[in-house]
Amino acid sequence: MVFCRGLEVGVGVGDENAIPAGHGKLLDAWEPPKDSGDPVGCIATTFTFSPAFFEEECLGRFLKLESDATEDGPVYLVEREEKLSQVACAAVLVDQHHCKGARSLRWDLHAVRPDRGILHAKISLLCWSKLVRLIIGSANLTEDGYRRNREVYGVVDFHEGSEFPRPVLQEVLQYLRQAANVAVADNESLPLQRMRRFLDRVQTLSRSWGATEDDHARESVRVTTVLTGPGRPDVFTQMSSVWPGNSPPHSAWVVSPFFDPPEAKSNQPADSLWNIMRKRGAATVDYCVETEEIHTSKQLLAHAPASLLATRPSRDSCSVAFSRLTTDLERPLHAKQIWLEDERWVLFLIGSSNFTSAGTGVGKAVNYEANVAYLFDKDRAPHGAYADLERRFPAIQSISDPETTLQFLPASDVGIDSAQETVLLPTGFLNAIYRTKNGGEGEVLLTFGDDLPSGWKICDEQELARLTEAEWRSVAGPKSYSFMWKERPPSGFLVTWEKATGFAWWPVNVASTADLPPPDELRDLPLDVLIDILTSARPLHEAMRGYLRRKAQASNNSSTASIDVDPHKRVDTSGFLLQRTRRFSAALRGLRSRLERPVPSKECLEWRIKGPV
Repeated sequence: MVFCRGLEVGVGVGDENAIPAGHGKLLDAWEPPKDSGDPVGCIATTFTFSPAFFEEECLGRFLKLESDATEDGPVYLVEREEKLSQVACAAVLVDQHHCKGARSLRWDLHAVRPDRGILHAKISLLCWSKLVRLIIGSANLTEDGYRRNREVYGVVDFHEGSEFPRPVLQEVLQYLRQAANVAVADNESLPLQRMRRFLDRVQTLSRSWGATEDDHARESVRVTTVLTGPGRPDVFTQMSSVWPGNSPPHSAWVVSPFFDPPEAKSNQPADSLWNIMRKRGAATVDYCVETEEIHTSKQLLAHAPASLLATRPSRDSCSVAFSRLTTDLERPLHAKQIWLEDERWVLFLIGSSNFTSAGTGVGKAVNYEANVAYLFDKDRAPHGAYADLERRFPAIQSISDPETTLQFLPASDVGIDSAQETVLLPTGFLNAIYRTKNGGEGEVLLTFGDDLPSGWKICDEQELARLTEAEWRSVAGPKSYSFMWKERPPSGFLVTWEKATGFAWWPVNVASTADLPPPDELRDLPLDVLIDILTSARPLHEAMRGYLRRKAQASNNSSTASIDVDPHKRVDTSGFLLQRTRRFSAALRGLRSRLERPVPSKECLEWRIKGPV
């Protein structure tokens, strides 16, 4: 196995010529590897979210879009629609605090609302026909997460001959199903069923991919997942179960941008970490934190609570150390890492779990968090492998005498890793679905539960009321209510009620991607353009690009046209019977070729048969 393959620290765009060893660009992980096959589908989870970034950057790389959203205009829209129509599922699970924004309804957006805690896991499941990729890390699906912050991520690939353990993928698939069960919807939601069918398909496709658990146990680096959430063990319990043998680690290093607040009665994560450390002999926990110089004194301001220093066993052989991070200080720290070590073993944990009670799963409120752990055997590792692993941990400088050198002030996680004050959608609003009926007429179907606030009102994105509680009750308050929709399919609705302090966002998904109208650029293509598309071996967006180019050239030439004196060139033969027959025959061959290509889902077949071409 290639050592530490896919374990990287994220760096921002523009650093292509200065990326150090052990670092990488997270967006590169969305690009299909060689011989991975055609895209089948993807599911991602995130806390904060940018729909435009996900759609243009992440999906663009996953689908290998050749056009650019900012430069190619209609060509980009056509290519995006065509390629998204060919995947079985593209969906994002987002915590309810940040699940909003305009987007294409070709991919699904699900708001996840746990009873306690938040959805904080960052998982991307990418499936091509010959490879399944897991990306697990600390970065949200935002511009800052992928291009500005200091982040960490791991990539685990499954394919024929893959050496990663099969249980890792199976555990993640089950975890995504669990997260989907607390989404804003009911079990009959068609978009949720579409996602579940895709997860089943991935499980079937990858059934024989990867190594068995016994075979993987003989590797010098073993990979496992550490996933937390309601009903799951906390991070430290799972790390302890992964740690081999009967001798616990004697040293630990912790990197986290956020910790429990100073007013907390005790630091539960610190207590829990010490509980899995060595019970006899010397043991050390080193907190690697960001610091600032205090100009009025020789002290340093540490972005951490003082409770870390006070939390340790009573025996003298135990010590708490602090180190300052020394590289990439211009980038905000958002990576989360825990390193455990003894004479033989290293357990390196990376992922989304901050060193907080909710993040590590030891508090009353437990977040959905996703981490990947690398267990490293020094005795069996090849020469240089330990140094290679160390490069994945940030450079640090030890702080002498932290009790007198440091002042403590935890960093604020407001807007980054905390649930901001926002208007949340009440649980009684279940599904908002766009669909077509009666030969193509648009319709919105709303599904309601029991827990509805009084005086509610549903508005469109321009805040115009589309349905009120009084109108709904006038027809006996049905569980499902539908109304016609003649405009562009909506990304979501704004919901407010009597005691609300603003609007909550209700995402809209599509019943079937076949219900979506084609882009305006494809609505009224001339017959000759459709025939050119069918007779061309090029993709639809390339044929569209050529059509737009010819159209622009024709417009320019018309203003500067001169009379052609060659009588042969002035004769238009395109309407002659023989020429028309040739073009028609070529179009039929092209149509057959398009219909013969395999499709990943019934919806894709619907697009191919009933779509604009």
